[in-house]
Amino acid sequence: MKLNSLRSDAFLFRNSFFSNFELFFDYTLFAYLILIVNNGEAFDAALIAVAFALPGVLFSSYLGDLVDRVSLKRLMIMAHLVVVFGSISLLFFNFEYLILCSLSIKSSGRVLLNIGVHKYISDQYNNEEYVVVNSKVNLLSNIAKVTAPLFFSAVIMFYQSINPIYISILLSISVLINTLFMHEVSKVSKVSKVSKVSKVSKDIVNLREKFSDGLISIKSSRILFLGTVVYISSLMSVYLSDDLLAFLMLKSGGKEQHIGYLISIIGFGGIIGSLLVPYVEKTTSLTKMFLISLIFDSICFAAFWSARYLEQSIAPYYIFIVAFIMGVGTAFGIVGFKTLLHRSTDKNKVGKVVGFIQTLSSFIVLVLPTIGGVIASVSNIYLPFLITSFFLATLSIFFSIKIIKYNINEGAQDENSV
Repeated sequence: MKLNSLRSDAFLFRNSFFSNFELFFDYTLFAYLILIVNNGEAFDAALIAVAFALPGVLFSSYLGDLVDRVSLKRLMIMAHLVVVFGSISLLFFNFEYLILCSLSIKSSGRVLLNIGVHKYISDQYNNEEYVVVNSKVNLLSNIAKVTAPLFFSAVIMFYQSINPIYISILLSISVLINTLFMHEVSKVSKVSKVSKVSKVSKDIVNLREKFSDGLISIKSSRILFLGTVVYISSLMSVYLSDDLLAFLMLKSGGKEQHIGYLISIIGFGGIIGSLLVPYVEKTTSLTKMFLISLIFDSICFAAFWSARYLEQSIAPYYIFIVAFIMGVGTAFGIVGFKTLLHRSTDKNKVGKVVGFIQTLSSFIVLVLPTIGGVIASVSNIYLPFLITSFFLATLSIFFSIKIIKYNINEGAQDENSV
């Protein structure tokens, strides 16, 4: 293996773990600050998701185009500086809505980082390597998803004199330092470098055009278009209730530290799913992996709804088991869709395509949790989970029909040609 490739692997795998460790530490931290410290309700839990998603809606398409033509390392360093600033600002904010502002600042940097990592992997690895590499990336991400909330819970329980915000700041700085060792794979043309500053104002004006470019690129591949439709539709269903899980745990008899355990258990399920993905991918098609993920999620959200009928002494442990199973199925969907995206997208358009998908998914994360929070507030915490299960089951049936209709599930030409 070449030295540059070794450096790329080392950076990528360090980044996959530490950036996600910071992300899930923050996820638990903000849930703790809003729901526990500020005594938040179901609607406040939904606002956390809104603060996460708003920057993605506003900036994804523009940043996706920027990633395709500007030095990736420079952009990622700038993005990490934004994340560090967001962490530091949290020291001065103790009111709920100001805390959410800090979260949005950090999410603004992560919008660019997410697109940048997609671009980085696409430039570095071919189709044969991608499934294995992406499975390792997803594995490390899920290990972080397990360990970060547990670490947060340990700090809260045993080291109460330590402010977890300082830990968040240190994590942000450590990920920034790692990016300084990033090996630049793709080269930006001189034309792009010279003209990028003069184009910024025009880019902002032509944001709609960039959004359309992403859609056109997706529609050029039938299987990618179908996969994107299913992926976005499943997000619409899941995010109606997914961000209410922490509140569901508390209402079902769970304690403060159970929020961290819940996120960790989902991540542990993701670890198992990530380990299984390369073997499943060899024995079936990407479309079947999607279908498995949809069925898993449909059953799991129905199970979350059924927790209402259990004693509070039992319900938290029941929710833990269901969360683990959901994590396994979700890994199939994530790795499957990323692999399909990689195989079906021109490397020169990765930023635009990922930016388009991230804009749509961020809009869903922005709107659907709010709707779910309203439904939970006017009815009960369990109803959004039942609605989610119903829509995922319907989507599974729709996708099965499409697989049969277009005959793309077993080595069809469109899938094998990408």
